[in-house]
Amino acid sequence: MNIRRQTTPATPRKPHAASGLEREVITAVVVLYLVLSGAMLIVHFALGGDDETHPTVTSSTSPSHADAPVRQEGAQ
Repeated sequence: MNIRRQTTPATPRKPHAASGLEREVITAVVVLYLVLSGAMLIVHFALGGDDETHPTVTSSTSPSHADAPVRQEGAQ
C-alpha cells in the first residue's frame, strides 16, 4: 500500500525561554572565567619581572633553544 500521509504546514515555534537555573549556571561560568583571568593577570604581572633579571627559561632540549646571543635585525 502506498498511502501518503497528510502533512500540515510547519508552525513556528516559540523561542525557548531560559530557565532560572540555566541563567544561573551561565552567570556562574562567566564570573568564574573573569575571576580566573584576573588572578592569572595579577600573578603574571606580579611575578613577571623584566627580561634582564628574570630571563625566560625553557626545558626544551632543541638546539634552537640553546643559550645563543639573539641577533637583532639589521645587525651583521
